[in-house]
Amino acid sequence: MQVTAAASPLRIRENLRRAGVTIPLLAPRRACFLTIAVFLGACAATGGRQAISDRGTITREELSSILAGNLYDAVERLRPLWLYRNTPRSVNIPTEVAVVQDGQYFGGLESLRSISPAGVWSIEFLDGPAATAAIPRLSTGRHVESAIVIRFSR
Repeated sequence: MQVTAAASPLRIRENLRRAGVTIPLLAPRRACFLTIAVFLGACAATGGRQAISDRGTITREELSSILAGNLYDAVERLRPLWLYRNTPRSVNIPTEVAVVQDGQYFGGLESLRSISPAGVWSIEFLDGPAATAAIPRLSTGRHVESAIVIRFSR
């Protein structure tokens, strides 16, 4: 009785390739189509609503769906990554996440604790370059890593 080791699928494929036999790669295509089908099915299951919320904006509806005493708590619950700061860029100039209200610099992150969610229409997150381009004099005397823009009316 002779015992032979089972050939691995890669070895079989290599032997067939050497013999001139081509094997079409159907498995990756099927996996791709299956992934797309599952994704489209998940989108259709939302009933026409947007499947993924806009991660750059907190709407009035989202604010009213949670119980928060101030905007810091609301942002912490809804978009905790907005409150994250990287390492300082300079020893002499502070690096911060700026809070902007009515188009003007309002303060750092802690200033969100003094604002009630009542009456807020939306909160938008801007990265540093977009914030300094959109809001004049925002980066005067500070490195702005990002900005949280509060809008009270439409």
